[in-house]
Amino acid sequence: MKRTKEIWGKLSRLIAVAYLSCYPTYTMTALHFRPARPDETDELTQVAIASKRTWGYSDELIALWTPEFTFTPDNIALRTVSVAEIAGDTVAVSSLCIADAECELDDFWVRPSAIGIGVGRQLLEYTLALASRAGFDDVVVVSDPNAEGFYLRFGAIRVGLIESQPVGRFLPVLKLPTHNPSK
Repeated sequence: MKRTKEIWGKLSRLIAVAYLSCYPTYTMTALHFRPARPDETDELTQVAIASKRTWGYSDELIALWTPEFTFTPDNIALRTVSVAEIAGDTVAVSSLCIADAECELDDFWVRPSAIGIGVGRQLLEYTLALASRAGFDDVVVVSDPNAEGFYLRFGAIRVGLIESQPVGRFLPVLKLPTHNPSK
């Protein structure tokens, strides 16, 4: 009986490894940041859509919001768009928009397969460093309600709400310091 349990335990682990090997897995040993290129707008938009889907939103809501997080060559040229890569794969993207002496974190998306391994934290630190080097002490973030806690852990404070789509939905507006107070 003990031998049977041992065999089934090993077999279960082998099946789990085979199943998980179908999906890319990432480690933090090779995270690389670079500016976005105009020729990769489709891939960046797909990262944004996949990231938004992690919150369980319906296909109808994703379709409604997709124009807001669609990357184009023009908006890449007008903003500071950064790509995070692991082993040449795009795993996350962020963008800063500077207007009227204010810096806004306009996009922040992490591919679902890279969530939970520190990619988001490192990309946010990198993006905040870019804003700091540009002379900003804080960045405005209009956050998905589900992502607000992530930004609060970096010292953000809620400064308001802004109406979104569909009517009656509100998004938190945050001020995020470019120098992490927890460090």
